[in-house]
Amino acid sequence: MKGFFIIFHFGGSFDTRLRMFGIVNIKVPGTKRRSIPLDRCIYIDRTCKGGILLNYPYSNLYTHPVQMTPYYASNTFRQALQDQGKQPFVLNIQQATLLNPNFRTAIWSGIHLQSTIMNIPVGSDIGLELHPDTDQFLYIVNGQGFVQMGDQKEHLNFTEYVHPMSAIFVPAGKWHNITNTGPVPLQLFTIYAPPEHPHGTVHHTQQEAIEDEHHS
Repeated sequence: MKGFFIIFHFGGSFDTRLRMFGIVNIKVPGTKRRSIPLDRCIYIDRTCKGGILLNYPYSNLYTHPVQMTPYYASNTFRQALQDQGKQPFVLNIQQATLLNPNFRTAIWSGIHLQSTIMNIPVGSDIGLELHPDTDQFLYIVNGQGFVQMGDQKEHLNFTEYVHPMSAIFVPAGKWHNITNTGPVPLQLFTIYAPPEHPHGTVHHTQQEAIEDEHHS
């Protein structure tokens, strides 16, 4: 089984227990019923009013629905995976965040601030870091995690669990890290003021981000 599975739901119940355990049972015509990890599923529900309901992945108690439009197949989404700063730009940042496959993608880099979208794999983290002159805002779109901050990297005395709709504010000069504690990718967007990364930054993996930082 390679790639992702797209599940269309046209009504009826969807087993909450399966969602909580991070798997979904599906039956494809002509094949045996199989269990698929939710981090390889895109769940689309056509029963909601006003559009398609997307929960990606549809996994745990902290996942909330996002109204999905044909945006994911549009030019706007393809543009969202490229840095549009310093040009005027509008996008649905929740949908862009849910569909971003990269560890970090810069979507807008201006003079005074920058926005990136991130996808933190299961069991991984952003990485302990400090921005001496940059304030940072992060917003959780999907998944759950654990935030740590402190004045010293050996003493992170501020801790908090986060989930969708959690807003995280990181003052300049604070050591900080966010760890994915859930069964699915932790997906978020962040704003740096001033910009932290070069215009057009794309890190496909955390290792790529670490190597890029060491070379800069």
